[in-house]
Amino acid sequence: MKKRLLMACCLFTIVSVFGFAQDSQKKNESYLYPKQIYIAKIYPHQLGYRIDYFRDDNTIGTLYAPISWFEGSAPKAKLGYGTGPCYPFMIAYYKEGKIDHINIYVFQDLAHLSWGYLSDELDLTDEFNVEEPVLTFYKDKK
Repeated sequence: MKKRLLMACCLFTIVSVFGFAQDSQKKNESYLYPKQIYIAKIYPHQLGYRIDYFRDDNTIGTLYAPISWFEGSAPKAKLGYGTGPCYPFMIAYYKEGKIDHINIYVFQDLAHLSWGYLSDELDLTDEFNVEEPVLTFYKDKK
């Protein structure tokens, strides 16, 4: 009788330990999914940045990133400068199917071919009037 009770206690302890280990492992899992996207050209403007990026089907997509995305304590976008063979690129972090935030990495030298020029005289107010970042990875087939 005592052996059965002791065996039941040991079995209960082992099952409990494995159950807690699985729960703690789930808590440590990342809830963000990163996707790296290469940039073809980036255009600074007084309202933000126009970013032409390579889609998965080798066409060019365009993202208008307003200045407001780069402001605040938890910005939707961050801009980093550097050099290297993989520049320029961006990483979009997805959370539950939507973009949570974007990190944009560009050449620090504004004379680099990846930097473009948009005249401030162009009225791009409608293009930069974007609340949430949206990236498309395939050209719409019509």
